[in-house]
Amino acid sequence: MTRRRARGASGPAQRVRTPKKSPPVESRGWLVVAARRRELIASLALLSAVIAVYAPSLSGGFLNWDDPWLLLRNPHVQSCEVSEIGKIWTDFSKTTRLELGAEYLPLRDLSHWLEGCTVGIRATPMRIANLLIYASAVLLFAELFRIWFSGFLPAQVAAWIFALHPVHAESVAWLAGRKDVLALLFVAAALLIHARQGPSRTWSVPLLIGCACLSKSVTVIAPALLLAQDFWLRRRPEQRVYLGSIGVALAAAALHIAVGSNVGMTTELAGGSRATALITMGPVWLRYLKALI
Repeated sequence: MTRRRARGASGPAQRVRTPKKSPPVESRGWLVVAARRRELIASLALLSAVIAVYAPSLSGGFLNWDDPWLLLRNPHVQSCEVSEIGKIWTDFSKTTRLELGAEYLPLRDLSHWLEGCTVGIRATPMRIANLLIYASAVLLFAELFRIWFSGFLPAQVAAWIFALHPVHAESVAWLAGRKDVLALLFVAAALLIHARQGPSRTWSVPLLIGCACLSKSVTVIAPALLLAQDFWLRRRPEQRVYLGSIGVALAAAALHIAVGSNVGMTTELAGGSRATALITMGPVWLRYLKALI
């Protein structure tokens, strides 16, 4: 902004706005390269920190919590017969479901079957797999935070807090926690594609949410995360993405309820009605809400 006196004018000097010059194309190219290099270095530093923090857990063995029956004594995971894949996905009999943890989590069980057929049911390789899945999810969230936050520093702070928060320690260092890290990976991928608004989001986001639901049952609430993300980014929800995601989540929820009922994991409604059940579970939900806040 400069102050100039117009020619032939006797009045006071007038402000004349001079247009700002855009940086040359070469400079813009270097700025983009520098930004990408900075992001790459930040991602490598974050990945190194995650590996360093969880490296001591890699030498651990099987834990008494669920590892023996889910991995060491599980006939479906121990066998390398291809027919076991069909049982994992399509056998809803009570016997098979109880052997697989009284849940329908075929992607978790398939990952353990693949490990059994390649490296064997050994603790260290399986712990490494858990860590690699978690590290991949962390990198996806780091990229997501760059979209959520306008500055480089806030995105990095969020990524480091998320990656090193102790709440993830059990899921990463516990072999039976494979369902947690798998679901986290699929949810991270779904959120990132949804945030970028790529052309494939109409089908890829529901597909990834479906994979998350088949890794851990509670991820049927994942469509709510899409709504929270749209609210945070201040944009209108896309109807097709929501319809597909909610449809997949409802189908998965129905499947989980059916399997749970088949193996005796569900009970009658407390008090005999939905109203009494709601009153009974109200304090529990409020406690969870308080913990989340």
